[in-house]
Amino acid sequence: MLTDEIANDPVKDGTGQGHLFLLAQPQASRPDMPLGLVGTTNWNTRMQQLAMRAHPGELNTLPEAIPRLLDTNSYRRARGAARATSNLSEGRIFVPNPMMTGAIELQVFEDCGLRLFFSRLTVNLTGDEVFISDPATVSLTRRFLAVAEEASYVGPWSLAIGGTGLHKLQAAPDHTRFATTARYSDEEYRQATAVTWAELTEAPGAVTRRLLGPLLRSPAIEYRYDEMLTDATPDIGQQL
Repeated sequence: MLTDEIANDPVKDGTGQGHLFLLAQPQASRPDMPLGLVGTTNWNTRMQQLAMRAHPGELNTLPEAIPRLLDTNSYRRARGAARATSNLSEGRIFVPNPMMTGAIELQVFEDCGLRLFFSRLTVNLTGDEVFISDPATVSLTRRFLAVAEEASYVGPWSLAIGGTGLHKLQAAPDHTRFATTARYSDEEYRQATAVTWAELTEAPGAVTRRLLGPLLRSPAIEYRYDEMLTDATPDIGQQL
C-alpha cells in the first residue's frame, strides 16, 4: 500500500522537494465500517472535525507543519473523501500556486483506511541548501495518529511511513542543541509497524518512535524529540 501511495504522488512537479506519506489501515475492517464518517450528507463537517482532531490541546507544544491540515478544504474521492489545500483539487490534480508553501492532503476511505500526503518533507532554509524537515515530520506523524484514534475501528492497525528525496540531506538545523553534519544516505525512507488499539490510544509517542526512529537516528537527532517520542507514565494511584 505504501508503494502504491508513493507511485501515485500527486505533486510530481520537479521542484526537488521530498514528500512524506503516512498510511493507517485496519487489519480486519468491514468495507462499509466508517460510512457514518464519509458516506452521509454531513461528511464535509465530519472531515473538518477530523482536521481539528489533528490539533488537540495536548499537541499544542509540537512544531507546526506548514501548510496545516486546518488550512484545507474537503472534496469527494473514489471510495471516500479527502481534505486538502486548494492547490490539490478533486481528482488529486495539482495546480501550482506561488502564494502557497506546499500541499497537504488527508484521505479517509470507506474501509476506515487513512492516508496523509505532505509535500514539504524537505525545505530550503539557507540559500541553496536543502534540509530534511524533521520537526514537521515528527509533528505530522503524531497528529496523524491522533486522527486515527477517531476512526470507527478498535482492532489492530497496520501503519507505514514513507519519505522521498532524502539522499545526501542533513536534518534541519537546531541552534539550541548540538549540531549534526550527518547526511541521510538513501533516496527514500520506509518503515512499517503493526499496533493494537490500546497502543494507538495510550502510547502514540512510542508508536511514533517505531515509525520514525531509524530516520531520526541516521543523522543522530533522535534525542531532539525524546519528549514527543515518549508517553507519560500513568499515575498508579489514579488507576487504583
